[in-house]
Amino acid sequence: MILATLSLASCQPGGNTNGEAPDPLGTTYPRVQLIEHFTGEACGYCPYGMNLIQELYAANPDKYVWISNHTYYRDEYTISESNTIARKLSVSSAPAISVNRTRYNNSYNYHPLDIQTVMAKQESTSNSTLSIERTYIAAANDLVITVHGKTSEAMDSLRLTLAITESGMIGAQEDYYYTWEGWTKFRHTHAVRTYLTAPLGESVKLTNRTFTKEFRTSLQAGWNDENCMIVGWITAGNATYPVLNAAKIPLVEGSKGGEDIVHGGLEERSVPDTYPESGAPATPVVFKVARLLFENNEDYTLAALEAYDMDTIVDKYSSYNLFPYTVLYFILPANTTELADGTYTIADRADAQPGNIIAGYRNDTEHTVEGSQYVGALINNERIYYGKQWMLTSGSLTKTAEGFVLEGVTRNGSPIHAEFTGTFEISVGNSPLRKTEKMHFFH
Repeated sequence: MILATLSLASCQPGGNTNGEAPDPLGTTYPRVQLIEHFTGEACGYCPYGMNLIQELYAANPDKYVWISNHTYYRDEYTISESNTIARKLSVSSAPAISVNRTRYNNSYNYHPLDIQTVMAKQESTSNSTLSIERTYIAAANDLVITVHGKTSEAMDSLRLTLAITESGMIGAQEDYYYTWEGWTKFRHTHAVRTYLTAPLGESVKLTNRTFTKEFRTSLQAGWNDENCMIVGWITAGNATYPVLNAAKIPLVEGSKGGEDIVHGGLEERSVPDTYPESGAPATPVVFKVARLLFENNEDYTLAALEAYDMDTIVDKYSSYNLFPYTVLYFILPANTTELADGTYTIADRADAQPGNIIAGYRNDTEHTVEGSQYVGALINNERIYYGKQWMLTSGSLTKTAEGFVLEGVTRNGSPIHAEFTGTFEISVGNSPLRKTEKMHFFH
């Protein structure tokens, strides 16, 4: 655990005010958007969430403050203050984000899949603003931060939160989209190292609708100061949301504060030859139930073929019974309500082309938490995301009105054969697919 290193918080003379003449009521300022990201090394879907944030952030990083609170289980970057914020925003899973602590679908936190939609609803200006200055003497490990804030609204106080983030740290990371095994070395970014205020902020009084507040602190041993960013944001009065405006400044003058560092895997976790191979049953599997589910979206239909054999329990992990099943996904033309008969190509992720199926298969007799949890993915454009699974690297699915036959070869060279004979159950609606399956896709 990284311990917070705040050694002293002091205020300038004059009651936290700088004596500035207030701007006219109703004056607006450019708004910097706050993205609070909730993640963790044990979160296998979090690198995918990071990718979604990065796509938005990289287009114009000056418009955003991105912080990552490691709150999904504990890892070496977890601090108690991050957990406090997660509880306040009702974060119960990862990846999750909150944009300016504004509500979306009746929640203050949501999946990074929604970041573009949520961001489109945010105002680009605010009636309040803040700026950050710093003096840092590296040799003495002495950092003095001065925050200036002001508002053109008639209010007596603002609530300020101040933190330090770091990028470029190398640690482990589960990653179910790129590699099931995950990474022994992964480059982490935007991680909150310490909060210099209370994690939910502290009230600062205004004079002439302005304030100045000073903090003094030092860095924890092992932090790379050139990859550290000082970040802050304000809310109205004693409220903790919504965030009115945010600001950031590199800790070291002339550095980029880690903004030039992008998260990513560096060294994949090795897997022994005895690792249970999902998709390598001792005998071919014959499924007893199969269904087709269609979800209609504005310009495409997302379809899933699911097949189960719940009568055959292959193992038990914790309180969960494990049984053979497969899920294959398809992007189809809008308003489609059937999956055409024919043979569909199964392709390895690295070689997949639009229209291919990328498929996995769960039927291991020595299932562990490191094994395949569920399967399936597809692509509908150049973006390829998939779930926690051992992947088939080649093969085919042949579907007819009487059922289907799935043939393929897994990543370790094991053959796979599964089939179903009978009538498919059909479900058509706006959201028949499970949320955990839907989040495998980006459209």
